[in-house]
Amino acid sequence: MAVPFADPIKGQYKSVYMPFQATGSYSAGIQKAYYFQPDHMLDGDNAIIKGIELITTPQAASFYAQNAIRDNMPPFPSTSLSSAVLYISNAAREVLATIPFIDLVRTENDGKLLRTFFTEHLWQNCYVEFVDPTLVTQNNGLQFVVYYEERKK
Repeated sequence: MAVPFADPIKGQYKSVYMPFQATGSYSAGIQKAYYFQPDHMLDGDNAIIKGIELITTPQAASFYAQNAIRDNMPPFPSTSLSSAVLYISNAAREVLATIPFIDLVRTENDGKLLRTFFTEHLWQNCYVEFVDPTLVTQNNGLQFVVYYEERKK
């Protein structure tokens, strides 16, 4: 069934932040996979992911004003959207979806949220990659908003 873009997503949302570091697993690297931390509430067994949004630097002021979440580090600059991709993967690490960052930003898509329907994913196996590692600095991180519906068990 088709859903109009203007309709709100029924369910809940969760803010997910991915910080970068000078060294270690979240330091810069070409075509390096930056995996999300485990979050069982966002796994396919517990939730249907209905939408994903990336908060960029220009959006940050209004986002942080509305959500008292992670205001100590600036988010990803919008000028770098064409250099990164989000991969949604399952428990076997098979890629279910490849989503360019530009598709995750509402201001780049006439205010429309990227609507999804992921049911077989494992959140800790989902990751992002960058074409240009200079975009990954400890001065910024990635702020996502994941819209989901809890699965009834």
